[in-house]
Amino acid sequence: IYIDYKYERVYPYGSTLRSLFGSVGSIQEENKESYLEKGYFINDEVGISYLEEEYEEYLKGTPYTYRITSDGKRETVTEKQSGNDLYLTIDINLQLEIEKIVENQMIKTKKEPNTTYYNKNYIIIGSAYDGSIYAFIGKMLTYNGEYNFIDNTLGLVTDAITPGSSIKGASHLVGYSTGNIKYGDKIIDGCIKIKNAEEKCSWKSLGLIDDLEALKYSSNYYQFVTAIKIGNGSYKYNAPIKLDKTGFDTYRKIFSALGLGVKTEIDLPYESTGFKGNDEYIPSLLDLPIGQYDNYTPIQMFQYISTIYNNGTRVAPHLGNYIKKDDEVIEEIKRNVVGGVNVKQKDFERVKQGLTMVMERGGTGSGYIDLKYNPFGKTGTAQSFIDTNLDGIIDTETVSTSFVGVADGITFVVLSPNVSDRKTSYTSSVNKKITKNITNLYFEKYN
Repeated sequence: IYIDYKYERVYPYGSTLRSLFGSVGSIQEENKESYLEKGYFINDEVGISYLEEEYEEYLKGTPYTYRITSDGKRETVTEKQSGNDLYLTIDINLQLEIEKIVENQMIKTKKEPNTTYYNKNYIIIGSAYDGSIYAFIGKMLTYNGEYNFIDNTLGLVTDAITPGSSIKGASHLVGYSTGNIKYGDKIIDGCIKIKNAEEKCSWKSLGLIDDLEALKYSSNYYQFVTAIKIGNGSYKYNAPIKLDKTGFDTYRKIFSALGLGVKTEIDLPYESTGFKGNDEYIPSLLDLPIGQYDNYTPIQMFQYISTIYNNGTRVAPHLGNYIKKDDEVIEEIKRNVVGGVNVKQKDFERVKQGLTMVMERGGTGSGYIDLKYNPFGKTGTAQSFIDTNLDGIIDTETVSTSFVGVADGITFVVLSPNVSDRKTSYTSSVNKKITKNITNLYFEKYN
């Protein structure tokens, strides 16, 4: 006897989170034995991607089983069991309102100069303490006579973004933990010039600054000096530079413990670890701590800044909230600690002090979040590169902007890749506008 099934999926919120839900389909050949061992039939439909795949064991139902007796009667062997229901941490009303904010800002931004290649935004809002995600937004903008939006939610766990200065909190922790930054260390901000290379400077001359002001004003030079120390190098203007290659490992050991460049253990399959630069070009050690070398996914940025909030306790982000069978909660998805950082607690407090100054008047994050919500965070402006004609060759330089921060225990990540094509010096402030609007919405209506 052969039985065919027909399934109909209903999406009450249209394209919102549609790709995240995943899909069901036939058991793949490479998974056949595994499913048969679990009691599945070979023609069963199973979750084959994202949430459907991740929570398959809870969502699957079981059919009636019958036995035909010798006199031709039918006996029930097992009753059917409907699958359980998965409830998410997502606040759907918050999600939908933020999507409207983002879509409106993206359309407005496309009317600004230098936005030729700007077509994506990523936003995550969630609990810094336990990793619950309240809004999870990836938007891609297309234009064919009119603007349309494509759900790009999966890019939050797969798309590697050049973060720029938004990772400098992690870089400072490396400096403190290795003894190469000491509290109150002051230097005069300047430029680095290596032979046969262009000058490397901060975004402007910042004068005499200490370690906290280096975060507040986002000094690249402070990070360059620290990286040279970590690489056991010595520097002379316009001379070759020798650095110890192990400096890359020193940075990445703490970066990965914070959640950068590793899987965050979010409850989704196919999570990317980002992109790691080639360590053969040693001067790139100077680019690593300013976020211009390794690339990270938006969900890694969420975990990194949340880990700083938690003083080094790395918690897995999660979309699942609880599992219900009929009206009974049978399992809750709880806080899952997946790692930690071997850094002194006072160093975390020092970094948070500097990141708090970022948000205050004069800091690069001033105006992003109302100070009454006790924010700390870091902005980033990154040199990024894209392949404009999809021939596999990177051919165009762009600017990408980012923000990561925590306010009253809530983590906010806002990333705007390729927001400027650098034809002029103008770069849109869309990242700041989105951050300001969504944080006001969250705290005024959903907190």
